[in-house]
Amino acid sequence: MKEHERPSRPVLFFTKESDYPYWGIGSSFFIASDQHVYWITARHVMEKQGALPHDLKITPGDDSAISVPFSELLQIEKGLDNEDFRDLYMLKVNMDEFWESTDSELYAWNISRDFYDCTKLSTGEELFLLGFPSESRFVDYDVKRIHFTQVVLRGIYLGQTSEEHCHELQLETSVTLEELDGLSGGVVFRYPRNPEEPSQMVGLLIRGTSKSGILRFIDCAVINEFVRLSEAV
Repeated sequence: MKEHERPSRPVLFFTKESDYPYWGIGSSFFIASDQHVYWITARHVMEKQGALPHDLKITPGDDSAISVPFSELLQIEKGLDNEDFRDLYMLKVNMDEFWESTDSELYAWNISRDFYDCTKLSTGEELFLLGFPSESRFVDYDVKRIHFTQVVLRGIYLGQTSEEHCHELQLETSVTLEELDGLSGGVVFRYPRNPEEPSQMVGLLIRGTSKSGILRFIDCAVINEFVRLSEAV
């Protein structure tokens, strides 16, 4: 797995005392500031499934058996118009508890190093989306294993939208998906011209349709500012 693919994780929930305890769809990833590590997805991924933070089972890696522990929920307050850029859901990772029980490293996009200035994006520029489509996810209860596929989809940057702090891209990929269900909350990133430099995050996917192939994402500057304000309290 490539370095920039490691922070991304499928959204999964666990319900005790159920015949089918594992459930859920959606994509997510980890980010890190100088002070904390956060798990982030789209707010509607949680709300539409009626899930709460204690339902989450997010593992740090494919081969890990532990769930990442969280300590605090952070959300941007909804405005009267429910602007798209408010579709963020973030949990602070309890790193002290994580290191006590970890069986895996925790990879994250570094805000100060990996976040890209989206004002520098050019129309027609190549971007990529990383997520976990629901059509390739299932739970095998006979062998107690959760199967999922991580996909990287290529797209072309279309520009800013009429919605504040949001952008669009047009999918142009050889990967065949019947639906885009499950990709919300995925990371949108770009490769720098210098192959020696790390990949750069540009935003978080919030919605799109397979018919049009047009996807909308929140500018990573919103995430950066949200973290800054949260840590300044």
